[in-house]
Amino acid sequence: MGFVSGMLMTHVTPEDCFCMMNSFYLKPDYNVKPLYLPGMPGLEVCFYILTSLMKKYMPKLLKKMIEVGFLPQMYAS
Repeated sequence: MGFVSGMLMTHVTPEDCFCMMNSFYLKPDYNVKPLYLPGMPGLEVCFYILTSLMKKYMPKLLKKMIEVGFLPQMYAS
């Protein structure tokens, strides 16, 4: 989340940035916390969603990427 906080720091005060990052992490509306828990369970959910969307909207591309061994986990994390 360093890139997000870095971008926020260019636009808001450090105190506001801290409050915004805290709300990103703690509020269930944003659902960011599972991405940073041990084992990263939220990241696996994101990979599943990405793969499902690719199957639906870009099946030929996904098939070719799987053939050459270039899985979403390699570039989406």
